[in-house]
Amino acid sequence: MSRVYQAINTLRAHGVSLPEPGESASAVAGAYRVVPASPGANAPVFPYEGENSRAGEQYRLVRTRALARQPQARLIAVASANAGDGKTITAINTAGVFAMRGSDDVLLAGADLRHPDMAVRLGVPDQPGLADVLAGDCALSDAIFRIEQLPRLHVLPAGRRACNATELFESGTWPEVCQQMRRLFRLTIFDTAPIGVVADYELIQAQCDSVLLVAKTDHTKRKSLFAALAAVPAQKLLGVVLNGVDEWLFWRTPDYNYRYGDYGRDGRGSRGSGTGLK
Repeated sequence: MSRVYQAINTLRAHGVSLPEPGESASAVAGAYRVVPASPGANAPVFPYEGENSRAGEQYRLVRTRALARQPQARLIAVASANAGDGKTITAINTAGVFAMRGSDDVLLAGADLRHPDMAVRLGVPDQPGLADVLAGDCALSDAIFRIEQLPRLHVLPAGRRACNATELFESGTWPEVCQQMRRLFRLTIFDTAPIGVVADYELIQAQCDSVLLVAKTDHTKRKSLFAALAAVPAQKLLGVVLNGVDEWLFWRTPDYNYRYGDYGRDGRGSRGSGTGLK
């Protein structure tokens, strides 16, 4: 049995009401088609119980602090300083824990149109998607689907690989699409292109309320991280998710560990609650 289906059984065992596979969920926004997620056996997605339970608690901490800091945020961009920092996995799992609350309709949107891999990691169809919507090839409602295992989680894949991604985000359609998302969903989380690499990020975050920055130990370059922090408007910065943090020597596990912490504009990490940027 896959980790995702084990998670569903765990949620039901704790009294969370979920529709059976194929059952209609009229409570969610719109009449979207239902697609089962089929992540690979080793894909660290969906922060549920079992071997990823510790990572799951860290993502719940992300959710709790995000709600405390900017409770009215509707559109959140998940970005990173470099490729390979783990922003896609962070976007997927952050959207997952918000959807697990069961009270809000959440949209996970692939906005890295040049190197889309969000759909692959989830094991869901990659087309049509955001690129197709911005190009006028399909309606937004036709590109969105609902995840069978998490009825409140909706996905808008990136769609076809777009070499003209900047032009698509510069079009008048992009703000209109964002307004539609605000109307349809309580929260939309974007998996974006890395900061400072291409112009796409600037155009995406301009429409967003908040930015969650992702870094990875022994991978993210300090200079690049400082530059990325400077590029995020101070009022929009939710915080920094630090991937690949090893726990204490006698509490180390083979799964992924994630930390969330403040990161001040002066470049010093928070010391609160044992979290922060190392």
